[in-house]
Amino acid sequence: SAAAYKGCPDHWTAIGDKCFRTFDEETEWREAEYSCREHGLDSHLASINSLEEQEFLEAQLVNRECNNQTDAWIGLNCERRDRLFEWSNGDDVRYTNWAPGEPNHQNNGENCVKAHYEED
Repeated sequence: SAAAYKGCPDHWTAIGDKCFRTFDEETEWREAEYSCREHGLDSHLASINSLEEQEFLEAQLVNRECNNQTDAWIGLNCERRDRLFEWSNGDDVRYTNWAPGEPNHQNNGENCVKAHYEED
C-alpha cells in the first residue's frame, strides 16, 4: 500500500499528493532540474498529470506576469535517444492538454518544455 501523505514543507503548496514550489531564478532546463533535486523531497521539475495541477501552474504564471515571467520550466523532456517525451520524475505522460501542435521538437532542437502563459 502507498505511504500516507504527510503534507508539504513551508513555502511549498500541496496539490493532491504532490508538493509544488516556484522559483524566480532564470536558468537552463538541466540546471533547473538539478536545483529542484537539491531541495530533497525526491523533488523534480513539475510533472503535470491533471487539470488541477495545470490550473495551479497557470495561476503561478499569472501571479508572476507582473514581473514579465510568463513561462516556467516543467519536467517534460525528450533527452532520451528515442526522442520520446517523458517526465523527469519518471511519471508516464498521460495528461496532454498542450497548445495545438506542441510539444513538437521544432528543428530537432526542442528537448525540454516550458509552460507559458499569455492572455487570450
